[in-house]
Amino acid sequence: MHVDAQIIVVRSVFGGGTYDGYLGDFVDNNGWGLNAIYGAAKGYPKTYFVFGGGSYKFLEFMGWGRETQVTTPIWYSAYPWSSLPQIIIKSELRVALFSKDDRDDEDIDTLLHRI
Repeated sequence: MHVDAQIIVVRSVFGGGTYDGYLGDFVDNNGWGLNAIYGAAKGYPKTYFVFGGGSYKFLEFMGWGRETQVTTPIWYSAYPWSSLPQIIIKSELRVALFSKDDRDDEDIDTLLHRI
């Protein structure tokens, strides 16, 4: 989102991976905070005493969020040497290995062969 010549990077795994779900999580958990911070921003939906309107007008808020996005050629990856499928497999492996479920040798061998 672009705010007063400063660029704030906004992305997360919340919201089921969709932009609408991501914004919905923000509104559900911190709608009043969004109104307090962005209430005076150009084009932001009109707020009423911080606690009403603004981000709670979800369709208008989503439109404002999309209009203020800035395209950037920069991409950051914490694991540039791994593809997304590799990261997912390794995450599943980590969860399986550190779970409290009893695993036999065959299960462990199957998990390790996925790497």
